[in-house]
Amino acid sequence: IYQCDWSSDVCSSDLELDAGRRREESITFATIFSPRRYVEPFRAFDMVPDMVALTVAGFSFAMVQGAVFSFYVTYLAVDLGFGLVAAGAAFAVMQGVGVGSRVLIGWIADRIGSARKTLMVLVLASATMATVIAFHGAEWPLPAIMVAVGISGVAVASWNGVYLSEVARIAPPDKVGEATAGTGFFSFLAYAISPSLCSLIIASTGSYRTAFLVVGSAPLVAAFLLARIRGD
Repeated sequence: IYQCDWSSDVCSSDLELDAGRRREESITFATIFSPRRYVEPFRAFDMVPDMVALTVAGFSFAMVQGAVFSFYVTYLAVDLGFGLVAAGAAFAVMQGVGVGSRVLIGWIADRIGSARKTLMVLVLASATMATVIAFHGAEWPLPAIMVAVGISGVAVASWNGVYLSEVARIAPPDKVGEATAGTGFFSFLAYAISPSLCSLIIASTGSYRTAFLVVGSAPLVAAFLLARIRGD
């Protein structure tokens, strides 16, 4: 893959991963903070019509993940009375399963040959598990809670890598970086909005259940949009 001239310590790659780099452009304070650089990622939405649908799907995934990760421990410990130790253990299980499942879900998407179809399953699973979490009860035995959080770790937290691979698939080859930056902006925006929205709902209604149900409804819109994306 790499061809090197060891006498001059210069290597070139047959892959030409930085072929689009503008070598004549110097890196200065002005170029780094140029408004044009912050607008360029969003131009990817004009290049590919499906990019808007995929971005909405990513926003929905992040809404659920942000809500669950922000409030699940407090929900179990304070609202349902499981205590901090049990709530912390449940959250650790969710996080641990989420780490491993990202690799597993990527492998599954590769085996079936479709990141989009994998995302469609995950988006429905995310909405389902947000609903299951909403209907947790103080009478639930701890083993049942652990099973639920294990499944939630897969459904809520394993979408990121497969999502980015789908962004790379539908974006023009020379605009994958810009497309990733543009969609990523809205995903991280959802992470910021989701806890605030849940806090507002909980403060207004006094109900964690309502907050999880409202946020959990977002992926249902994403499922419809993902089904409309062309190809696999």
